[in-house]
Amino acid sequence: MDFKLFLIGLVLALLGLFSKGTLSFVLSGLGIIVFALVSADITEELSKYYSPTIGGLINATLGNIGELIIGFFALKEGLGEVVKASITGSIIGNLLLLFGMATFVGGLFYKTQFIKKKVSEVNSTMLMITLLLILFPSMLNIFHEEKYSLPISLFISVVMLSIYFGSLLFSLTTHRTWFLSKEEGKPSISKERGWLYLILSVLVLSLLSERFASLIEETAHAFGFNELFIGAIIVGLVGNVGEHLSSIKFAYVNKFDLVVSTSVGSALQIALFVLPVLVLLGFWIGEPITLNFLPIEIASILASVLLINEVIKDAEVNWFEGVQLIALYLIIALVFFFAQ
Repeated sequence: MDFKLFLIGLVLALLGLFSKGTLSFVLSGLGIIVFALVSADITEELSKYYSPTIGGLINATLGNIGELIIGFFALKEGLGEVVKASITGSIIGNLLLLFGMATFVGGLFYKTQFIKKKVSEVNSTMLMITLLLILFPSMLNIFHEEKYSLPISLFISVVMLSIYFGSLLFSLTTHRTWFLSKEEGKPSISKERGWLYLILSVLVLSLLSERFASLIEETAHAFGFNELFIGAIIVGLVGNVGEHLSSIKFAYVNKFDLVVSTSVGSALQIALFVLPVLVLLGFWIGEPITLNFLPIEIASILASVLLINEVIKDAEVNWFEGVQLIALYLIIALVFFFAQ
């Protein structure tokens, strides 16, 4: 673990918490990015003390802590549409920008990089199921049955969580040999100190996320951004920087199975764990949100899933496929920017 990064995060956190307006929004966002990196680093080290099953569960639970915390405080601010936009942004960001950048960077050093066939098939199926679970509640609007949106969303959220925990059982227990990496390495930090720093990081993340979420509307108005753009692009990117850097590192050292686990796995975590948890939390705190996404959001997720499945279906990737993924992300970001 890099303790200098932890100290930099603390400085940014203090500046973000005690400054005002747009400056506070920017500094809080930078602090969230730093502590997301610190948390990812610590969980990676802690996982080396446990069995692959427990280590995987730690990473699965804490890998997207930033998105979950930001989403919760945004819900408390009454920004339900921003929360759903940030979920959309996280999904397409992981599938297109994150995977695309890793594929492009890896392709600069290796002509072709390979993915385990079974891993690509499992992830492809999970992505399609996730897409359908998000798509069907949104179709209610077509039939003008909005009054059933919330109970259906709550029910489907429970189904999503069941599938998510089923996927953990599948990948970490019954079929764990399909997903094991060859190298574990030795931890660079003691178990006790690792948990201490992890708890501190999560606490600081919570404070920064509350501050960040409280300034979303003010910043959006200051720059003239719409809720869709600031939620899907800005908030989505802030919550995923740790995964972006990790994926590029894995691609650089030619461990592309880990790129898939980081990018596609993170997108699945967002859709099947973070999203349903936020739906249930919103209902609990009296700020309910449904799984009815805007048509442009559904189209973006659909395009992302179809393209990523086309890229990984042959279990190998190259730099040009990365360029195409990044291009689609930039087009979607531009459309979101001008959407009203």
